[in-house]
Amino acid sequence: MGQDQAASTLEAQLASAKVGHAYLFTGPEGTGRGTMARALFMALNCQDPAPDQSPCGSCIHCTKALGWKHEDLVVLAPASSGPSAQIKVEQIREVIRLCSIKPFSAHTRIVLIREAHHMNPQAAGALLKTLEEPPPGNILVLTSSDPGRLLPTITSRCQTIAFSPLPTKLIEAELLARGVEPAEARTRAALAAGSLGRALEIDPTQLAQDLEWVVSAVCGVLDLGEAWAVAEKLVERFRSKGGLDRQGLARVLELAGVYFRDLAAGPVGGQQLVAGLIKSPPMKPKQALEAFFVLEETRASILENINPVPLLALAVHRLNKPAE
Repeated sequence: MGQDQAASTLEAQLASAKVGHAYLFTGPEGTGRGTMARALFMALNCQDPAPDQSPCGSCIHCTKALGWKHEDLVVLAPASSGPSAQIKVEQIREVIRLCSIKPFSAHTRIVLIREAHHMNPQAAGALLKTLEEPPPGNILVLTSSDPGRLLPTITSRCQTIAFSPLPTKLIEAELLARGVEPAEARTRAALAAGSLGRALEIDPTQLAQDLEWVVSAVCGVLDLGEAWAVAEKLVERFRSKGGLDRQGLARVLELAGVYFRDLAAGPVGGQQLVAGLIKSPPMKPKQALEAFFVLEETRASILENINPVPLLALAVHRLNKPAE
């Protein structure tokens, strides 16, 4: 959905029988990279394709692939989603061993390595030879939302196909088609950052709890010491054994930023996306707009690997001043 350029590239290669041996699908999570890999597998193995080579969706290969249950559609992913998640060399060696065997029932096996930038150096090194020249009957598809972390020797062996963030209206329409209420669909789509997967994962109840927590933190009257304590408590919510989940922290700050933008735009008839989720504090539009800019600035800095506690403490302190 919404990836016409990527689909056209693969369709042209299928039509000319020039499908690559290794691909790197780049772009945000939840934009259809894995779904496209599955569609490529179906197109290569369908037993009753249409005249335009579209897979039928009902033969044995198609039906098993649609359920992600085909023995020749192999998926490898990090064991966890934390910042320190890894794809280990043992996992890659198993993929190499599997590729040395002919596909079990399909004409072409596809090995899908999700978020390949999580391969540790040993795993990446082990994959190089197979990635450059897979055994006949095998295609490797790597996905990455952060391709800059991949070794140049990995990316140079792959044909890169970029996946774009999905338009908000497209995500909203898909959510409506899946039975989501209009107001909730609009909110989810606005917060999805171009990812249908993210929009589907958003929990409105958890959304309201996160929003209320952050808004109450930045709207109390606090001195700098209290602001530091609030910042530490917020950051701690996103720490685990795997490290700090900066993306999760940034998403909560983004949510709060959208909330304050709503408060600023409301008096002039602006669209309200999340303001109705919680009871609004007394705040003038100028204050709300300043809160939006402060939180956006802080969110961007946190994603640049700067220590989040002093950043958040300063942000909370800046926002906790008497209204003019």
